[in-house]
Amino acid sequence: MNAAEKQDSSVDFRFLNEILVNDQAKGKLVIKKVVEIFFNQSSLFLGQIQSNLKIGDTGELASVAHKFRSNASCVGAIKLMKLLEKFEFDGAQVLKEDWTQSVKSVEDELSVVKEQLKNFIAHFN
Repeated sequence: MNAAEKQDSSVDFRFLNEILVNDQAKGKLVIKKVVEIFFNQSSLFLGQIQSNLKIGDTGELASVAHKFRSNASCVGAIKLMKLLEKFEFDGAQVLKEDWTQSVKSVEDELSVVKEQLKNFIAHFN
C-alpha cells in the first residue's frame, strides 16, 4: 500500500501488520479471526443502534456504540470509529436530528471497511 492509498484508506493497517511481523503464520490466523468477529458483530451492532434510535433509548445507544467502536478499533477502522463517536457521546443530539443520515454514513463506511479488510486478508490463503 503506497502513501496515497494509506491516506484514502478507511482502515489503518499498522496494528494488523504488526501482528504479522511478530509471527507470520499465527498472525494470519489471528487476523482472520479478528476480521471474522468484526464482520459478524458489526451488522448486529448496527441493527441495535437503529433499534435504539427508533425507541429513543440513548443509554443503550451509547452502550452499543461503545461496543461497536471497540470492535472497529480492533481492525483499525478509524473513520468508522469517528462516526460512531456521535452515537456514543451525543445520542440525545442525534435523536433531535434526522438520524437516518448518520446511520447511512455508518453503513456506507462499514461497507468500505469490510471491502478493505477482505482485500487485506485475500492474500492470506
